[in-house]
Parts: sequence; structure tokens; C-alpha cells
Amino acid sequence: MPTLHATRDVYCPFTQAIPLVQRFYAANRVRVGPFSYVSLEVESQVISTRDLTDPTRDHDALVVEWHVHGALPLPRFRGLVTARPNGICTTLHFQGHYTPPLGIAGRAVDALLGRQIARRTLERLLDCVAAYINASFGKERMLRPDW
Repeated sequence: MPTLHATRDVYCPFTQAIPLVQRFYAANRVRVGPFSYVSLEVESQVISTRDLTDPTRDHDALVVEWHVHGALPLPRFRGLVTARPNGICTTLHFQGHYTPPLGIAGRAVDALLGRQIARRTLERLLDCVAAYINASFGKERMLRPDW
């Protein structure tokens, strides 16, 4: 089961990051793909959970799953979104795994090209989440001392 991870800094308080990720999934029809011109709408599910990866503080994380309905045999993805304070930013970390479809043939394709496509897909999705958060909360608001 291949594992993927990506991180992005967003301009919002640490306490607002996970709720804003939830809002992104609730407000948008999520499309995934390695490039803007190659993407598919996915059915996603987001579940709030405790972040057990950070023993220093008690806070939430999100379990995110998605899959595509259709003729293409694409993998299901399941991952965890966590947030960490990082100066005036918050770092989002998205780590997950998928199982290549089509058995041995799917694993061979994944080894040759699929893993790079999957990694790029996750990075693009996190770019979209980060852009949504930055637009929702606003970089200017983070840079103001009286926010």
C-alpha cells in the first residue's frame, strides 16, 4: 500500500486550520488529478478525529477518504490531515495511502508511473485547500497585529 504525504503553509491561526479544511470539503465539489486539465470529481468523506500524532497538545485532525465512480479503475485514497503552528502560519500535513487497482498489473503501473501521478494529485489537492484557506482567512488579516 503506497504512502503519500504533502505539506503546505497557510495564513490562518492554528485553531482555525482544521475547521477551514472541513469547510473546504463541505463547500466544494472536490476534483483531483495531477494537472488542472486532467482531473476528476471525487466522492469524498471527511471525519473529525483526535490528532494522536502530536503528544504535546490535544486537538483535532481529519480523516479524509475519496474515490471516483466511473469506468476508470482508479484507487481509493484514505489519509489524515493534521495542523501544526509555524510562526504566523499554520502548516497543514496530509499523509495517506492508496491501493492500486487491478492487482499485479496495477502495482506494476503504479511502480512505473502511478505513484508520481498520485503524489502530484495529492499536492494539487493540498494547493487547492491552501488557496481556499488563504482566501477565506486572508494573508492580510494574519499580518495585522490587531486581528
